[in-house]
Amino acid sequence: MKIFVFLLLFCFSLFASDTNETKENEPVKLNDSKKIDEQKLIEKTTKSTTFKQKDLRKNLKKIINSLDDETKLYLEQKLWKKISPPTNGFDWVQDKHGDWIKGYLKGVFNYEVEIDTKGFGIQTFKLQEIKQLKTNGVFEVNIENVAIVSGLVRIVGDKVFIVTDEHTYEFEKDQIISISKTGDHEYNYWSGDIALNIDIRRGNKNQFDGSLNVDLRRTTAKSRFLFDYLGRFTQVEDVKTADDNQFNAKFDKFLNRKFFITPIFASYLNNEFTNIRHQITLGAGIGYSIYKEIDIEWDITAGPAALYTQPYTVETNQGKATKSFAFEFRTKYMFRFNRNLKFKADYHATVSKKDSGRYQHRLMMVSENDIIKDKIFIDISFIWDYLDNPKTDEKGNTPKKSDTQILVGGGIKF
Repeated sequence: MKIFVFLLLFCFSLFASDTNETKENEPVKLNDSKKIDEQKLIEKTTKSTTFKQKDLRKNLKKIINSLDDETKLYLEQKLWKKISPPTNGFDWVQDKHGDWIKGYLKGVFNYEVEIDTKGFGIQTFKLQEIKQLKTNGVFEVNIENVAIVSGLVRIVGDKVFIVTDEHTYEFEKDQIISISKTGDHEYNYWSGDIALNIDIRRGNKNQFDGSLNVDLRRTTAKSRFLFDYLGRFTQVEDVKTADDNQFNAKFDKFLNRKFFITPIFASYLNNEFTNIRHQITLGAGIGYSIYKEIDIEWDITAGPAALYTQPYTVETNQGKATKSFAFEFRTKYMFRFNRNLKFKADYHATVSKKDSGRYQHRLMMVSENDIIKDKIFIDISFIWDYLDNPKTDEKGNTPKKSDTQILVGGGIKF
């Protein structure tokens, strides 16, 4: 367990340095020669982009006020869609229908625009469906294969304009990898969910089933850290029948939109009923995003690893712990049916020598339905575990190769 904690700390040091240091292979930051004065920049762009609209509003107001209420409302709605509103301390997004939404832009990641509105909470839009976007403050925009540019952001149609004190940079909208607030707080990079499943029976049969599933993710423009934990426990008539814990950690560095490297991945498994006291996997690999959109995400990772396995007990004259070279393959898939319902699948396989189990598989499929969007959900999970060559214990009992389980529960998102 101490080894696994050390690996987690090592992973944390990697992604912590990601935000504090500049590496040679990271995008270059384009900054003006003088420090950006955010307030002056906002005033400058406000004056240059809205003075004509102010004159237009002033002239139209006299005409609109002379009309009846129904016609006035109709014209105001039509004009509101055409005229870009001044920021007035807010960020603004114009959706595919032409309606303007104001709030505070949380960022743009994975082709998703998130804006925190005052009356409707966090709203999410597909980047390609956004007609216009304008920020009130300075944001960092990561442009693919170019640089990270800091300034006020203006998206108009298929173009993105980044306004600084000295220049206005122009790029194609589909070149955007991410947009994040300058000096963003650490917690804004994190997201995740925690699910709890409990089943208690009393009477003719006393039984307790419980499981805890934690899924954490830290995403920036340049890297991604994934951590998940699954713990399960079952007791029937005061006799323990299931007890296992599994941790997985993975750190990815993006090379471009599709390819990423995994400098380190690690996992820890403890399962009394498959005769595994400790199993530690440590490796590195390379990955590829097969599909990455707001509704579908699918990526694969593969690479070599070192595998250490220690059983609880073994047959006489059999060695206890084994060490082996291994190869690991992992794929994660997510499909969003609608705003509240999505399907997730996580599969990984490990190939090693016979004494270490030879083939090991785990598949977890989850159907997740939000009761309160992005806050509270219920889920149904299917889990399949397979170990091709389990260790026979000192009593001569050999665990079954395959285990399956269905869990029903719920949890929270953050």
